[in-house]
Amino acid sequence: MWIKLLILLVWVSVLCIGDVDSRNPIVTPVNKVDQTGSELRHWQLLGPFKLSSSIENISKEPLPDQLTHLTPTRILKPINKRDWISIESNGRIDLNAIYGVQNNAIAYLVSVLDSDEARLQKFLLGVNDEAKVWINGKLVIEAVSPYRLIPDEFHFSSSLQKGPNICVIQIRNRLRTWDVSIQTQPSNSTLFTGNLVLPNEKPASWANASITDAFGKSIQTSANNMGNFTLV
Repeated sequence: MWIKLLILLVWVSVLCIGDVDSRNPIVTPVNKVDQTGSELRHWQLLGPFKLSSSIENISKEPLPDQLTHLTPTRILKPINKRDWISIESNGRIDLNAIYGVQNNAIAYLVSVLDSDEARLQKFLLGVNDEAKVWINGKLVIEAVSPYRLIPDEFHFSSSLQKGPNICVIQIRNRLRTWDVSIQTQPSNSTLFTGNLVLPNEKPASWANASITDAFGKSIQTSANNMGNFTLV
């Protein structure tokens, strides 16, 4: 009798755990980080949440308690009846495509950065309109770019431990479009952002130049193709 009851309780517990896991995913280490640098494509997304006033700044929005002490195996539970969804991006996460136009709204992205060694990691961030990034519970950058996303507009560094590192992004939209991109840089890269200009020369006489960006792609520039670039 007691044995049958114990078996029944174990069976019910397994069913319940399976149900919770299917609706509330754990934080999964999906973004590998090594010395080569890469776009961070795999995330879990929660939102959107409406803000009470259009004049509120994202710096006044605290991180929800559930997101302040995350671990790679902690279950991500719904917040304010919003469920987490898993997304895989091409490097740019377009929240309009997911949620539609959401003026004066906020959303959260969570992922694990699985680093092959302890390092001071360099990152590139682009956002429209505002974002804050936490890595292992530490706020590492606040960024504001209200007009359009520029993938490498913001540069920052953060210490990563070997193995899993929790990354949380809070993104806020004021009006119309909202999107974000984040990527790691190669460990041996040095960034300069600006324009290619030869002093005391007219644009027509500027020489062709070949510049290599952070991912080894050749950028050809000439008098007919000048503009901002990232130099490594």
